[in-house]
Amino acid sequence: MPAATKTKFNQMTDNERIDFVLRHIVDRDPEVITISDLLHAAKDDDKYAYARISGIMQECSLANVLDSNRVQANGNSRNIIKMGGYLEYLKQKTEKENETSELEKLNIKKLKYDIMLAKWQVKAFWPAFVIAVIGGFYTFYVIISLAIGESEEQRLQRIIENKIQEIQQKNKTLLPPIAKDTLSILKH
Repeated sequence: MPAATKTKFNQMTDNERIDFVLRHIVDRDPEVITISDLLHAAKDDDKYAYARISGIMQECSLANVLDSNRVQANGNSRNIIKMGGYLEYLKQKTEKENETSELEKLNIKKLKYDIMLAKWQVKAFWPAFVIAVIGGFYTFYVIISLAIGESEEQRLQRIIENKIQEIQQKNKTLLPPIAKDTLSILKH
C-alpha cells in the first residue's frame, strides 16, 4: 500500500504538492514543520521538489519559510485552506485575473470610442456654432421686428389702403383713354 501512495505522490504536480504541504502545515498550525516531517508525511524522498515548492511558497507568501528546512503556517495559508485548497485558490485567482483583463480590454475599447467621439466633436463644433449664431441673429431680428414693427390695427389699415389703391388702378385702366382735345374743351 505505501508503494501506491509513493507512486501517486510522485505523480503529483507542483501545485498539488503545494496544496498537500499547505494542508499539512495548517493541520499542525502553531508548530514549525521541517522538510523531513513533510517528506515523512508524504512518504516521499524528493527533496528537490520540496525546495522548489518552498521557494514558490515564500515568493507568493503562502507560508512563512523560515529557512530552507523549516516552514510555518501564516494567515494566507489558513485562508487558502478555508477557500478549498491551493488548487481552488489558483482557480479563483485565474478567474479574477481574467475578469481584470476583460475589464482592461473593455476600458481600452471605451477609450478608443471616447477618442473617436472627441474627434467628431472637434470637427462638428464650428459648423454647429455658425448655425447657432445665425439662428440667434434671426431670432433677435424677429423679436426686434415684432417689438418695433406695426401693430395689428396698423397692419389692417395698410392692407385696406393697398386694396383701395388696387381698385383705383383697375378703374383707371377700365376707362378708355381720353384725348387731349376733349379734355381741353371740358376745361373751358
